[in-house]
Amino acid sequence: MNKKRLAFSVLFTLFLFFIDEGHYDLTSFKSLENWITFFPYVAVIYLLFSVINKGWSFILGFFQDSKSH
Repeated sequence: MNKKRLAFSVLFTLFLFFIDEGHYDLTSFKSLENWITFFPYVAVIYLLFSVINKGWSFILGFFQDSKSH
């Protein structure tokens, strides 16, 4: 597990929860239901960032390999 990617996923999810429905605060986290919703969002965003990172690494590797020939 990449700690930087996890931290960015948590911060990005907090930002999404912050701007959700125009409330612009995080007082909704006083409710347990919002915490239950928060963790799957973090997991999905973490996986999304992981897929993007793998794809980006593949693309960069492809172009670096093509230059060596």
